[in-house]
Amino acid sequence: SLQQLSSSPTITTLPSLKQQYLVLSVSNLQSILDAVRGGVSIIGTDLVREWSHGGWALCLDLTLDKNTGNGKEKKKETDAAATVGGGGKMDLREDRYARDSLPILVGCKCVVCRPREKTTSGNHHKTISSSGSGGDPIKKVPSFTRAYIHHLLKAKEMLAETLLFVHNLHQVLLLFRQLSE
Repeated sequence: SLQQLSSSPTITTLPSLKQQYLVLSVSNLQSILDAVRGGVSIIGTDLVREWSHGGWALCLDLTLDKNTGNGKEKKKETDAAATVGGGGKMDLREDRYARDSLPILVGCKCVVCRPREKTTSGNHHKTISSSGSGGDPIKKVPSFTRAYIHHLLKAKEMLAETLLFVHNLHQVLLLFRQLSE
């Protein structure tokens, strides 16, 4: 654990500046949070890859505060966060996501979750320049749905892990940005 590591003779003899740049191998999100609170700035971990490989999506919902418009990020509980319990992760291998047309995390701005424009006639993506005038109606759809990622996981497609990695990394970077403020 981090407490055992920080009290080890090697760590206690390091100057405080060196402790800020300690590289740790951590296996859970709580260890990362403890390390950051302890002043560690650089953390070496493959946790994001492990979550992605296991079919887990991180659902912390660290989004921009739309009420104040000040660009500050805050943690708020959403539908996804509530369904995954206190762990803040969603197991997209579960069958309950087989027909779920929502993005991994509603409101997330990563390229996996953010909505894209799609025409209702099925002509794939509508370009921004066409703005829908005289053409097919445009509706916003998630870039990748929970159901699609669930399907990719069940089919053992490599794209599933890649999409989850992009989403999970985005969530961790938002968390670190919030912790640094």
